Amino acid sequence: VSPLLMVDGDLFCTAGTAIYRIDSGTGAVVARGTMVDADGAWGNAPLAYGDGMLFVPLGDGRVQAFSAGDLTSLWVSEVLGSQCTTALIYRDGCVYGSTGNSSPAKFFCLTAADEDPAAEDETKTALWTAYEDDFPNGSYWATPLVTENAVVYGTDANSGGTAALFSRDRHTGALLDRADLEGMGSVRSALVHSGDTLYFTTNGGCLCSVKLAGNGTLSGLTCVEHENTGFSTSSPVIYGGVVYYGARGCLVAADADTLAELRRVEFPDTAAGVQASPLLTTAYTK
Repeated sequence: VSPLLMVDGDLFCTAGTAIYRIDSGTGAVVARGTMVDADGAWGNAPLAYGDGMLFVPLGDGRVQAFSAGDLTSLWVSEVLGSQCTTALIYRDGCVYGSTGNSSPAKFFCLTAADEDPAAEDETKTALWTAYEDDFPNGSYWATPLVTENAVVYGTDANSGGTAALFSRDRHTGALLDRADLEGMGSVRSALVHSGDTLYFTTNGGCLCSVKLAGNGTLSGLTCVEHENTGFSTSSPVIYGGVVYYGARGCLVAADADTLAELRRVEFPDTAAGVQASPLLTTAYTK
């Protein structure tokens, strides 16, 4: 079963080739739809929602759109690469995502509009795609960030052990900037922003930050490897000037400006790795 998405009080998820709308109070199935293929992320990638539509990653690098009301299929995208294991992002009538884990992987933008309402499986052609020659395996678990002008995404490491951040014009796909992460491992977390700063982790065990300007340019890349964190595929949470992220056997709190470690809590099984984003509540701040 995929991660749950709540819209207007109802829950949405996929299982096998079915997509469900579920009453969150009773658990009753309100509507059920059929996907043309199973979820291609083994249930790891959440669905996306926007303007009354749901968007689901499929097994062969395609995306399928459904009406949120009765889960009628609206369209199915062209094949966009291998596995779509990163979360899809909806903004202003477009769906952004990436494929990965094998070549050729693509970064893409799809318009959400249903151009042929009479057809349920019309093929949706991408508004733009990008293929990075240096990073043929694309992104894996690395959810992009979409701003007013740009879409920013991290890649898996190439054969030389270097990953990268790419910033592209979200309307045209034109390259705006690039920052290389030499020897730091693959970006395996979502890109999380606080103000003009992006935060993310790598499976080389680094916590990283970079400044993102309004025009999409990147600057001031900083990466810190805290002691005995091993690897990290945990998406950070930022609150009160502190970055919280999980690593191998621990949860770390770091200064949001310097990335210096402030404190940590270790788990009983120190071999266990945190692969999720922490959930933060302000209920105990006092």
